[in-house]
Amino acid sequence: MVDYVAIGKRIRRFREKHGWTQADLAAKIGMSNTTISHIECGQGKHEFDTYMKLANALNVSMDMLLCDNLVAAAPIYHQEMSELLTSCSTAELRFICESIPPLLTAYRHSHFEKTFTSGEN
Repeated sequence: MVDYVAIGKRIRRFREKHGWTQADLAAKIGMSNTTISHIECGQGKHEFDTYMKLANALNVSMDMLLCDNLVAAAPIYHQEMSELLTSCSTAELRFICESIPPLLTAYRHSHFEKTFTSGEN
């Protein structure tokens, strides 16, 4: 099942990274701001062609838009983390390094519990 909300959030983030409004992006791909708003909110299913136009306008690959829906998305997340970490100060890097282990432990414990109780592999 496609997570259109996740795709919309990524589109919004890439648009904001460019400093564009929804109207700016809509003009670049020949659509209305309402359509862009609906896409960013994950409302409705849009043509593949629309997502291709968005990816091209935002100068990102389709897998960058869809990675929340892909099994083999690790390289995309590695790239995003690398970009985020590059902009961090030493204090921010230290905070992140101290914060990640407990987050991973909590996530892994939660995932293990769900897998164990639901019988998933």
